[in-house]
This record gives sequence, C-alpha cells and structure tokens, in this order.
Amino acid sequence: YRNYIRVYCKVVKSNYSANKIQEKLGYVVHCFNCGNRYLIKKLYGIMDCSNCHNKVTIGGPMWISSIFNKELITQIIDSIDVESASHTRESTKLHSNVLKDFFTIALNELDDYPYHYINDEIGKVLKKNVLSIVNIIELLNENGYLSSKTIFASNGFKTNASIMDIKNLLN
Repeated sequence: YRNYIRVYCKVVKSNYSANKIQEKLGYVVHCFNCGNRYLIKKLYGIMDCSNCHNKVTIGGPMWISSIFNKELITQIIDSIDVESASHTRESTKLHSNVLKDFFTIALNELDDYPYHYINDEIGKVLKKNVLSIVNIIELLNENGYLSSKTIFASNGFKTNASIMDIKNLLN
C-alpha cells in the first residue's frame, strides 16, 4: 500500500517443498513495442516478439503463481467493516474506506498473472483515448475473458486476454 509492503513468511526445510516451489517460478516475456506479454516456464532463447517481431525483454525468474491469501484478505475486510462501524469520526471512516478499497481490489485481483496492462499504455499503442479501467474490465468480462483491477497500478488491469484481443476489443 502506497509503495510499502510487509512480507510474513515461514521457513520450512524440505527438499520436496523446494522442488514444488520451482513449479511456481517462470519468466515474463514483454515486448515494449506492441505491448505483447506472456509467461514461459523455461528460457529457450526467445529473442523476438511473436506479434511484431521486435526484440523482447525477459523478466525473471519470478513468482508466477497466486500471491494473495484470499481467506486472510476476507477476514481483514470484515475487521475493517467492524472497526469502521464503531467509529464516528469522518477521518477514521475515510481511512477505513481507503483500506477496504485496497483490500477489495486485492481480493478480486487475478493474482496468478504476474503482469498487468496500463490503460495509458494501451491508448498509446492504439493512438487514441481508451475507456476507463472499469469499462475495460467490463468489456473484457463481457467477451469471455477474465479481468480485474490490480493493486500494483491505479490505472492498471490484469487479464488473460492477449494484447491483440485487447486491441481488437478497444479499437
């Protein structure tokens, strides 16, 4: 939240667990020319974008599995509601609403996609103004794609649609 992150972890020594973790690591291939991006599990010398044939950037290895404990987030939202109801000060309620909005986005986020798209980036590629994030998400969902807001960017969204699918829908 606001460029601050706290990580809680438990260290477990186990060869089996270490090998299972390997399955949740991969690479993001990103073309900064056309906006194409996708996941790969292993590096096989990918150099060119499958869409526009320009050079791609590869990020990783990185975590490519879900990042949120949705049950814990639900409990946090419930506790914010309880706490907010017991306060009468407007500033406290406003702070509670900001926190609840943040955790609601995290709860609904497609957190097993390690990349997101930025509204302005799509507009730049299309060379036109694009819809709001809410409208883009609705349009993607109406056309059978999964999509959600992301906590990583207020003007960002995650989806399983390819960049070409997004461009076709928004054009």
